[in-house]
Amino acid sequence: MRIAILAPLWKTIPPQKYGGTELVASLLADGLVKLGHEVTLYACAGSKTDAKLVEVISRPMYDILGGFKFDAIQFYDFMEIKIAFDDAQLGKFDIINNHMGLHMAALSNLSPVPMVTTNHSSVPPDFETLAILSKDSNYISISNAQIKLAPYLNYVDTIYHGIDTNNIDFNPNSGDYLLFLATMSKAKGADIAIEIAKKSGQRMLMAGNISDMEFYESIKDQIDGDQIKYLGEVDLLQKNELMRNAKAYIFPIRWNEAFGLTIIESLAAGTPVIAFSHGSLPEIIQNEKTGFLVDSIDQAVEAISKIDDISREECRRQAVERFDVSIMAANYVKVYESLLNQQ
Repeated sequence: MRIAILAPLWKTIPPQKYGGTELVASLLADGLVKLGHEVTLYACAGSKTDAKLVEVISRPMYDILGGFKFDAIQFYDFMEIKIAFDDAQLGKFDIINNHMGLHMAALSNLSPVPMVTTNHSSVPPDFETLAILSKDSNYISISNAQIKLAPYLNYVDTIYHGIDTNNIDFNPNSGDYLLFLATMSKAKGADIAIEIAKKSGQRMLMAGNISDMEFYESIKDQIDGDQIKYLGEVDLLQKNELMRNAKAYIFPIRWNEAFGLTIIESLAAGTPVIAFSHGSLPEIIQNEKTGFLVDSIDQAVEAISKIDDISREECRRQAVERFDVSIMAANYVKVYESLLNQQ
């Protein structure tokens, strides 16, 4: 099958640090190539992939614009879809898989070949009027919980994210610190994680980019550099090391996370997860088997006291059997084939 993957232009593929959607697009493209498909990845220059790379722009859009700007659709996005549609018109592809965002799904009926959009968002569509106009396009959800955010969209399947579990080192032994590895934001519950660590008397390492400086300033005084230590934004190798050597991964989100990619990375490293039971978390974590689903700080503290009851081997097993990239890629192929058979 000849497949086009449209990746976001904000960061390189794969991302050097922050970039969940970029990482998934990278893993999917390489996973499809391993399955024997002819894959073309549209991305910014500096990207690396086993697929054929089409460099849409000379550097990441984040660098061009000086940060993320989601208050408008960027011209560069239209460049990417124009180039991809022109290539499809020349007969280069059987199907297009859009990972750029829901806004590009509005153009799917103009595509020369079937197009399906993977929804990566944990919030309802930014511009619901456009989403409703595009509701009959083909969509893939990344969790069943995500569908509830915009149930009117034509979801053709739910496919959980996958990771390359072979690239994540498993540690059968529990570490001596808690880990918070996410955007330092209110939605991700960075302040709650600090309170959990303090109340449990545990040391905690924190890592992640700062998306809301005002929020970070409000919690900075609680990060003492001893019991609570902030490491800044880390790369993939540093993330793997932090995860495999942690006692537990703390994920006290306030919002309905569509899919927690770091959750399955932690499980692959053997580290159980303690998470607030929002969004997709009940679909990913098997309560009392790969971690604990909680609804309060006190419950999280109690879960920490029982964390040694969780088998790190079971965490790894479930990551490999449920969330390896090979499974994700195979599930995408099934969707592509189904859409092509409907023509």
